[in-house]
Amino acid sequence: MAIALKALSRRVRIAWTFRIQCLLTIVTGLSAAWMLKDRGPLGNVPFVDLSMFRSLPYIAVFIAKSIGNFALFVSSYFLPLFTQSIGLSWSTGEVSVAAFNACSAVGRFVAGALCDKIGLVKGMANSSLFTTLPTVVAAMFGPDMAAMVIGMAVTGWTEGASDGYADRWIPPTIQAAGG
Repeated sequence: MAIALKALSRRVRIAWTFRIQCLLTIVTGLSAAWMLKDRGPLGNVPFVDLSMFRSLPYIAVFIAKSIGNFALFVSSYFLPLFTQSIGLSWSTGEVSVAAFNACSAVGRFVAGALCDKIGLVKGMANSSLFTTLPTVVAAMFGPDMAAMVIGMAVTGWTEGASDGYADRWIPPTIQAAGG
């Protein structure tokens, strides 16, 4: 996506790039929304159930996910700019974004099967461990293109996997919290 956006911004400038991306997002989002079906009535469920924060497992998962996703606050649009600021090329940033997004998607699919095989807690622990590895790799090897791309790929995979585990972890946790 980052590579396509760069090519598009060169052809039609940045304003039209955002307009085109917005239209594509609306078209794909609405088509996906029309295909969804409700699982069933939710009953009398509050929009935000603060009683879940009485459950220690839920609090632990909430804190772990908050810390794990903190690095994702840097929008993928700014990753190429960040790579330039540390002396790498713009295309390295684009490749990093593409690797992150692709590996994040794969990580979400793989997480479910892996969770069934090794267990939920081990899966979440592995995901958390591998989320920290790109930082260690970057610190050891410095600003190198290969280290940057591999780091973003590992981060994308583990964050995708972490989200996949959270999908399996949070419903039982909510149920255990009395939700």
